[in-house]
Amino acid sequence: MAAQHILPQALYQSNMLKAMKIRERTPEDLVRPPSGIIHHFRTMHRYTIEMFRMCQFCPQFREALQKALTDQATQTSLERQRKLNWCMEVRRLVPLKTNGDGNCLMHAASQYMWGIEDIDLVLRKTLFSALREIDTRNFKLRWQREAIKSQEFVETGLHYDTRNWEEEWEYLIEPPQKHLELETGFHIMHWKKSTSSSLLTSSEGQSLSLQIKW
Repeated sequence: MAAQHILPQALYQSNMLKAMKIRERTPEDLVRPPSGIIHHFRTMHRYTIEMFRMCQFCPQFREALQKALTDQATQTSLERQRKLNWCMEVRRLVPLKTNGDGNCLMHAASQYMWGIEDIDLVLRKTLFSALREIDTRNFKLRWQREAIKSQEFVETGLHYDTRNWEEEWEYLIEPPQKHLELETGFHIMHWKKSTSSSLLTSSEGQSLSLQIKW
């Protein structure tokens, strides 16, 4: 029992110094061109974390690590729906635990690339800046098309008028900190009801990984 309490509950906690260096480097690597080109990273987009091999550990310790780091309930649910690990010819994927504070999608993307969550809201702020300042019309139209195809619209027959769409869009592009304050309460928009996880290859896999929203 004592050993379980000292195990890291996230990958970044296993090496806090490295995590701090990554957090410091991330905003410095971000490019925000004045010409209207979408924001991007100079070099850090090339990285993907690699899950360490768990087969080297004894079964008891391996099980404790998996419980500490992976979202086993999400994995079970996705596998039952045959949305994960249904193909026997590819490497198995495991979902890492992700903080459900309203910024789970950006946390998942950050873990996928660097093994840390988007604690400083670097990705979150960059996303909202892009939605506000770059090709806003096309972003808005794409969001509307996806929203209409969502479960809430299809199953309930929900219809929005122009004012509804404008109100929803204005809510989307509000500052990130205001979003987090709202999302940790009860006001969560329909498209934010999903859960995001960083999916990595299992202990026998290599650096292949992906992010899923469901």
